[in-house]
Amino acid sequence: MNIQKFLERLFHIDSNTSATIIITIIVFALGYVFASFGKSLSEYSLRKANRNLFIKNLETLINSLKKRREVLDEQLGHLNIQTFTAVPIGKIQFFQISILNSMTHKASFECFFDGIENMFRSKKSKKLRNKAFVKVWENMANIEFWENNMYEQMKPAQEEINRMNETMGKPLKDMRVLYTELLTHLNNPTIQPLERQFLNDLKIIIDTWANQPNREHGHTVNEHLSKRLKLLCNKYEAMPSARKLRDYCMDVSYWYGNIVLINQSLQRALTDYDHSLKYFMRSTKVIVKILD
Repeated sequence: MNIQKFLERLFHIDSNTSATIIITIIVFALGYVFASFGKSLSEYSLRKANRNLFIKNLETLINSLKKRREVLDEQLGHLNIQTFTAVPIGKIQFFQISILNSMTHKASFECFFDGIENMFRSKKSKKLRNKAFVKVWENMANIEFWENNMYEQMKPAQEEINRMNETMGKPLKDMRVLYTELLTHLNNPTIQPLERQFLNDLKIIIDTWANQPNREHGHTVNEHLSKRLKLLCNKYEAMPSARKLRDYCMDVSYWYGNIVLINQSLQRALTDYDHSLKYFMRSTKVIVKILD
């Protein structure tokens, strides 16, 4: 049946009025369709932009994690016991996490699970995507936790190492002053044979240590000077000067031993953090592949 005729009979109107009504309805319908299409297109564009932003930040996060691992590797090199130097490690902020957190969870979720572009995915694909999406937030929380935890461990440990170095410095200085003074008597013709032998052995140890590379480094001082002097002084413990020198050596070795223990603790902490960063990098790469 002709729609115009139907309207005329239903409402008892003439053809001009029915034509006007039909045109109005058509214009209204077209306006609604175009408005709905425009809104859908705008929402799609927003979802696409959010999705690209989300994935781009995950990709740059992987690069930041890689650079952080490079810094940790360098720090672990500094913590080598034979070349140990307490180099401060600053806390960093992963800006990608801040950006992702600034996006509302709703907006982030919609860009991967709403809209016609996500509607026709398989149930298995949607389930996998959902797991990957949840894993993003879990990883970000864990990255921040490890970064904060590492910094909280490193800062007091480095301060304690500095304090122990200062404390070790006093007996080390006293030890050097004493053996320097003792060696001034080496050519004294009046000293006893036992004391002369002690001084000769003492000089050999001092000269051997002095020819070592990095002789002022704590490891070199402890292994080639303090420990050997302690063994020497045990051999000549009947002599008061040997006992006094041994006491200084024992103090130096004690404080250096504590520094080594803290150093080992820092190495373990940095190694654990490095392993965690490696895991976060790998899992984030997988997440990007699933979400992209």
